[in-house]
Amino acid sequence: LAAQFVGDESFVVGFGDTIVTSFGPKGVVARLIEDHEQSGAAATIAVWEVPPADASRYGVIRPAVKDPVGAFPIDEIVEKPAPGEAPSHLAVAARYVFTPRIFDAIAATEPGVKGELWLTDAIRLLLEWGDGVRCVRLQEGERRYDIGTPLTYYRAFADFALADPEHGVAFAEYLRTCLLGEHRETGM
Repeated sequence: LAAQFVGDESFVVGFGDTIVTSFGPKGVVARLIEDHEQSGAAATIAVWEVPPADASRYGVIRPAVKDPVGAFPIDEIVEKPAPGEAPSHLAVAARYVFTPRIFDAIAATEPGVKGELWLTDAIRLLLEWGDGVRCVRLQEGERRYDIGTPLTYYRAFADFALADPEHGVAFAEYLRTCLLGEHRETGM
């Protein structure tokens, strides 16, 4: 269905359990699109730096260049590598731009654990086929939020609420009263 919709055009994919904040003149998706169009890659992926101990929780890439900054090619992608076996400390940030070639890779991908198809495996096929795969790093001040569990959603909500110029101070005061046990039901 998606292949028929996009036709021969490149398209953006963003996972719904992730928010990526971007401030400034060009957000991460704009930079992904720009690099994708300029490079002609089959896939362009947003990545962010994670602590080595957390790398096993994400899809992790291996840059094809020594000091990856900005946008760069990759030569490997691994879904949730075993602890200590990650090819780098750069994890997929759940934002992508693909050409329709990804549909060929998805069709050729064998189901993995629990019979699921992993997008990472399809991207790895693109690499094996010699199709270009590139990454764009999140910049300083940009952040990836996982909102796939109640706790990670609450943390993201609190960060956004506290940063809100209109309501942030009042929300901080509300949290303070909750933490000190002073909160009273107000009938909101």
